[in-house]
Amino acid sequence: MVVTKRVPVESQVILENLNEETLRAFALLADDPVFKVLEDFCRRYIETKRNQILDLSTENERRFANEASLRKGQIMSLGVLIEVIRGSKTVLDKKGG
Repeated sequence: MVVTKRVPVESQVILENLNEETLRAFALLADDPVFKVLEDFCRRYIETKRNQILDLSTENERRFANEASLRKGQIMSLGVLIEVIRGSKTVLDKKGG
């Protein structure tokens, strides 16, 4: 079974609106070994945030909803950042840069 990774739509919108200079900088970062370190760190951080959601108290529904929403936003933001960096080379190639 092949699991396809969902790319956040927001990252595509951001990539389409970035200037060429920023795309080039992100493309360089994506090729750098440091990006793998950043990606691994973000993956661990995301896993921590997911676990924190599972550990939240459900006694106060409003507080649970707020806390869960905050953590989900943090997870989404990191995913978007990684996908923007990763996708920068593809978009740059499409733009002919």
